[in-house]
Amino acid sequence: MKIRIRILLCTGLIAGVLTGCGGKYETMPVGTGEGISGEAVSGQAVTEEETETDGTGGHCYHTDTNLYRDSYGNVVIQTRLDSSHGKKIKLKGEGCELITIRDNNLYYLAAKHDPDGDDISTSIFRVPIGKDSDGYDEVRTKQAEELMNEPSSAEFDEVCVTSQYIYWFLDSSSSIIKYDLQQKKEVPVNDLETSERTPEIEFVPCGNHMVAISAEEGLFVQNMDDTEWAEVSDNEEIAWNNRAFNEKYFFYTGDYGYEENIRKVDLSEKSEEAFVTKKQLRQAVAGALGINAENDSLEVCSITDLFCQTTRCYVQVQANWMQEDVYHMAYLILSQG
Repeated sequence: MKIRIRILLCTGLIAGVLTGCGGKYETMPVGTGEGISGEAVSGQAVTEEETETDGTGGHCYHTDTNLYRDSYGNVVIQTRLDSSHGKKIKLKGEGCELITIRDNNLYYLAAKHDPDGDDISTSIFRVPIGKDSDGYDEVRTKQAEELMNEPSSAEFDEVCVTSQYIYWFLDSSSSIIKYDLQQKKEVPVNDLETSERTPEIEFVPCGNHMVAISAEEGLFVQNMDDTEWAEVSDNEEIAWNNRAFNEKYFFYTGDYGYEENIRKVDLSEKSEEAFVTKKQLRQAVAGALGINAENDSLEVCSITDLFCQTTRCYVQVQANWMQEDVYHMAYLILSQG
């Protein structure tokens, strides 16, 4: 039997409608392209302040005019958006690491060391960013403000900065600190259960809610101004699954009990429900490809990515199927709102 592999990449405007739970499916038309490789969509939707880095010193954060990345020691590299006019900016503290840039401020972690070079404490600093006479960023390092200091090594800490609060998970004590940026003081917040094997927490700001994903424990939601966390899911694999979110909902793929299913978390109601089942996904993919979803020709129907745009959740799927002695491979993007 002769086998040829074709990779089809989804391109073009959204077209076609497929019925499914919770609304309707829309499929992007499948365009052909011999030898096209890679994913149709890479990564989650990029935030206003953050961009992806390739791990080789690429830029990590940006404003409307400039790019920033960590360098070494207490140095940050700043360039313009076209990567020109690069310069080194020295920050206050030692072992500095950028956290984020938001609301015209640069936030970073700085470690303090003992004579042997070991971390003895970590601070979070805020530095205002203004504009120079040419309209480009001016990082005002002389106005750097130390907001918090804790006896912790930041190597495995998690820090999330919103317009109102800083959430800081201290790996050394498995505790959470919440800091009010307007009142400039720590405010009460409950800690979360963490796994002994993987004591990690990831914070995801979603509008007026903070989502906390505790590895091997589950997903928790908090209204920003509250102290309590509500456990919404006990799925232990969420930390490693595909995820997407907007201000109202959080979506993730499930690996136990909901294999290849997509779950939808209502952040206001602090509840979850099935959003797309495995069967519905296979039917939508098969319908877009013009094949029968009930037979074994669709060998692979795997979710490779999720992302949100406004109120819709987009699902990137890899499909492999056999048709007329030809082995096909395609990437499709489905959406549902």
